[in-house]
Amino acid sequence: MKEVVKIGKHQREIELECNAATPLVYKRVFGKNLFDEFTKMEELPIDEKLGLIDSIVFISNKMAVLPFREVLNLKADDYLEFLSNYEIDDLMDVNLINTVTRMWSQDIEVDATPRKPSEADS
Repeated sequence: MKEVVKIGKHQREIELECNAATPLVYKRVFGKNLFDEFTKMEELPIDEKLGLIDSIVFISNKMAVLPFREVLNLKADDYLEFLSNYEIDDLMDVNLINTVTRMWSQDIEVDATPRKPSEADS
């Protein structure tokens, strides 16, 4: 899923992409399981919640704008550089937070219909 979101008082555009590789890239850069982080987000204090959103925005933006080989080479320093390009209000934009939350909510929903075991499973 790919979207462009306008953020902050200057309505600056930021491209975001969430796909099957995004959690793997997140783990590679931040050393944490994105699904675990996202599912416990409601329990986090506001500063940690915003930090999680910022890190998801970073990965999602890089997934949208860089060739995948470059995305695989991202480091934590790249995250700090990314943050330095935005005002605090830009990354706390309600539209951005809602978009990221919606994109990830849709990506982690699973239609898990149990299948009947086959003879091959025995």
